[in-house]
Amino acid sequence: MDQFFGVGSIGRSHKCDIVLDEPYISRQHARLCFENDTYFIEDLKSEMGVTVNVKEISDKRALKNGDEIVLGPITITFLDPPSEEESEQFSEISTIFSGNMEPTIALSTPRKYKLIILSDKIKSSEHMITAKGLVIGRLKKNDVRLSDKSVSRQHARIWCEKGKVYLEDLGSRNGTFVDGKKITKKLVRESQGIRICSCRLFVTEASKEFIPPDLSAQEK
Repeated sequence: MDQFFGVGSIGRSHKCDIVLDEPYISRQHARLCFENDTYFIEDLKSEMGVTVNVKEISDKRALKNGDEIVLGPITITFLDPPSEEESEQFSEISTIFSGNMEPTIALSTPRKYKLIILSDKIKSSEHMITAKGLVIGRLKKNDVRLSDKSVSRQHARIWCEKGKVYLEDLGSRNGTFVDGKKITKKLVRESQGIRICSCRLFVTEASKEFIPPDLSAQEK
């Protein structure tokens, strides 16, 4: 988890103030700014989007101390600038970002996830999500087969990378949806529902027991 102070552009381009050299970070991914004594983060129309405390943002969002920001595979904790009493504790971090703004990464053990397939609101199957990924589609040779005739032969792919789960539509005829929104490629969290035609899919940590959600409350 990264921790930083400062303002400026965030992205993969070395022209950004904060450079995150990761494949799923856009060249100009987001912007951090300070206005009227408040810090804000803004998505710069990035491919993978920006989430703050699990919610994807569509415009400029005010930040408060401790907010968790996710950009592609990177999770960042926003911290208010330290007080004079705290400045000595955070002097190393402040020095890093006051110069070349290179991020400091703290490595942790990646989480493992599984994909749950629901049939008539009951779990019908589950599949471990690997770095190689799972191809989802109508064909028997797919890693995850969905028998709905509206599902494309190779419909979508889901994979795990650095403790994050990503879902990509493979040019399907009827689309892939996350929380009711059609996607091409997206970071998927446990709280979000995946819909492929009539099929409902969910991601959960491998160690957790899956509790089927109330589908009546979700967009069909």
